[in-house]
Amino acid sequence: MEEKPNVDSWLELLDQLMMRRIDFVIVGGAAMALHGLPRATLDLDIYLPSTRSAITELFQALVEQTGLVTGQMSILGLLDKCDLLYGQWITFSIPNGPDLIDVFLENPDNYGLLKSNANAIELREKQVRIASIEQLRVMKQDCGRPIDLADVALLDELVKNIEN
Repeated sequence: MEEKPNVDSWLELLDQLMMRRIDFVIVGGAAMALHGLPRATLDLDIYLPSTRSAITELFQALVEQTGLVTGQMSILGLLDKCDLLYGQWITFSIPNGPDLIDVFLENPDNYGLLKSNANAIELREKQVRIASIEQLRVMKQDCGRPIDLADVALLDELVKNIEN
């Protein structure tokens, strides 16, 4: 019998990341929701700098501590060449279940820019960073999927309401 993961919510995933002091920025639908937009999403999307320490800590937190699984364990074999991982997504899921978290590995310089422009919010008495409205807008526009373009319209409406 497969063991049940030791995680029941996004907050528990974020707790694991924060407990290990993993540097990340929340993006996607979860970031939109944290900005106050009514956006349902099934998974949590984060950006992480593509460094040996960040990736190692990520796998320890999500696989070893929570029991999530990924089909991308081979990434650990490239830790000496983290630059080859720029732009790669890693998906972690419940065994035989849904995806819970998608992690985008970013060039550390680009990640630093994303982080410096992100908004800091308090979540469970800890500070987390979420992509700014403008950053989300650019990311969503660049994706170009219908759902992302609908999100751009929501973000534009939010900005208009804030300005008024």
